[in-house]
Amino acid sequence: MKKIISAAAAALALAACSEKPLTYTIEGSFDVPESFQVGDSVITRGPIVGYVYLADLKGNPIDSAQIIDEKFTFNGVIDKDQEPYFAYIIGEYGQGMFVVEPGELTAVLGEPTVVKGTAVNDQIVAMMSYVDTIGYQLYDELQNLQEQNGGKTLDQNEIMVVYSKYSGVVNRYVDSIYHANDDNLLGVYCANVMSVQAQSSAELEEIIAPFSDYVKNSQLIQEHLNYLREVEMSSAAFDQLSPDGENNSGN
Repeated sequence: MKKIISAAAAALALAACSEKPLTYTIEGSFDVPESFQVGDSVITRGPIVGYVYLADLKGNPIDSAQIIDEKFTFNGVIDKDQEPYFAYIIGEYGQGMFVVEPGELTAVLGEPTVVKGTAVNDQIVAMMSYVDTIGYQLYDELQNLQEQNGGKTLDQNEIMVVYSKYSGVVNRYVDSIYHANDDNLLGVYCANVMSVQAQSSAELEEIIAPFSDYVKNSQLIQEHLNYLREVEMSSAAFDQLSPDGENNSGN
């Protein structure tokens, strides 16, 4: 019996040792024009060189990859107990947020920066592509409306009527995706899209109130909330100082 138990223990130990780590690979490139029109001048860019970086949501570096022949590669390991997480990919010609999870990804830095190749990232790319399409439709309608007005600049009320129509379409679309994913990072990303324009911590708290606890307590939403609170505290402290640095009433 002891021999059987020992053999079983040895087999389990061997299996644990031979278990492959969870890894991710990001093969990257750039989508950047060879030349740019600036006013009446055409500026030609040189070769894209240097490094591309991965950073966490606080901006702390995770990894770097050298650009060789305008391409770059990241290889990383994810602990088997670690959940997928958000990170930024940052380069001179673009940056974007994506989900770090096991698999093979491709990244194209430009306007916009696109990272895809895994389930959540592919869904994020598809969603944001639709949102961008709605944005182009909004721009076209505003342009057409201005032409109908004889080229006269639209007033704020006219702009907001059109903007509200398209923003409503976007919010309904993103909200429908959120409700199907309120317990994972896609749902968190949706919540971020719907709340990214919050101008104060109170406004953000009001927007996220109906969201699930998983989403409200996520690092991405909490980082946004902390940022707004820090801005408000800095503004309040500044208001307490007169131009010569002396304390005043803050009015």
